[in-house]
Amino acid sequence: MLVLIFVYPIKLVVQLSISYFSGGVLQQNLEIMDVSEVINLFIYFGLGLMALSFILIALYQNALRLREQLVLSEFEIAFCKVACITWAIVGATALVSSLVAPVLGEYLQWAGLVYFSLWLTIPLGSGLYAKRLGIDGLKQAV
Repeated sequence: MLVLIFVYPIKLVVQLSISYFSGGVLQQNLEIMDVSEVINLFIYFGLGLMALSFILIALYQNALRLREQLVLSEFEIAFCKVACITWAIVGATALVSSLVAPVLGEYLQWAGLVYFSLWLTIPLGSGLYAKRLGIDGLKQAV
């Protein structure tokens, strides 16, 4: 079920990106897709990633809620908090990609390139949050 719902759209997005950036040289046996189908693919992938992010945030929040019963250390508590921020950033990026895909038209590839911002936003956002919490050593430990 996971393959049909989440892995297959990722495969299509990666194949389309490789085909686009190679100018069609590295194109695999892709069925020619209409622009509206590619837009739907970006929206579908973004919504799935947002749902996954929400589920992971909920699991970390549940662990924080049950911290006494789970006997979490200070490091584990801080790790859960920073992980929540990280997944919130991923979910927000997926939302942005889903929202801009229908608007971009012929520049649709930028909806996929939004995800490249994660290499900057995740370390920046989680680092600032960790610093705010006073846990600078968390970055080195993770």
